[in-house]
Amino acid sequence: MNQFLAAIIAANQTQDEYGNTVELHSGVSQEEIDFISSLIRDHHLSRAVEVGCAMGMSSLAISDAIKDEGGSVHYIIDPHQKSQWKNIGISNLKRAGFADVTFIEDYSEFALPALVKKGVRVNFGFIDGWHTFDHTLIDFFYINRMLEVGGVVVIDDVQMPAINKMIRYLYNYPGYRFAGKVRNKAITAKRKLFSKATAVIGGLRHLTGRRIAAEIYSPKLLRSDEALQLDSSMIAFKKISPDERDWNWYANF
Repeated sequence: MNQFLAAIIAANQTQDEYGNTVELHSGVSQEEIDFISSLIRDHHLSRAVEVGCAMGMSSLAISDAIKDEGGSVHYIIDPHQKSQWKNIGISNLKRAGFADVTFIEDYSEFALPALVKKGVRVNFGFIDGWHTFDHTLIDFFYINRMLEVGGVVVIDDVQMPAINKMIRYLYNYPGYRFAGKVRNKAITAKRKLFSKATAVIGGLRHLTGRRIAAEIYSPKLLRSDEALQLDSSMIAFKKISPDERDWNWYANF
């Protein structure tokens, strides 16, 4: 790991653009940093696009890993970097020697289509922006247009209801396969019970007709393990083939 990033984590504090000390209160965990870094290095990824920067923890991890793979293309989108985050993330990137990132201070629903229109291609995407279902889906939609076959997209905060619902939708996408996750250590008893209940319900599918079973008991709907992701904080999908869905494609989620 980049020594600058390691020092921030060890001290649990960082600095804004003016040198004022700020407590490290937002960012990915050490386990998530290791997960991101391993994905990039194991799959030899070198061109990234990232939605959300905040204090720059994920940005530092991504820039460090793609540099090791011989890459330097890193687009970072964050409309609130200056107003909310006091340029902490971008300042950290500069201090760590990653001043060549392309920072876009705009909303991702505007910035990502512009990158697609310019013909930008990447092989790693990281989504940690506005945490609603529709915003996360929009982010994935455009990153999918930019992501090359063999590339990986990572989505953070999977345990949040809106993000988890979007993951259910993504899990049905042809051309993508599950590529790993970081387990969420703070699992509530209610979530554990729900996960077990879906496994029991799935076992009853033989009592219904084939059509009803396909609608209700689909294994892509009754995710009692990796697919439901109630026990995860971050998840990765690898793009294994081009997006060739028909114009009227739909799958239950």
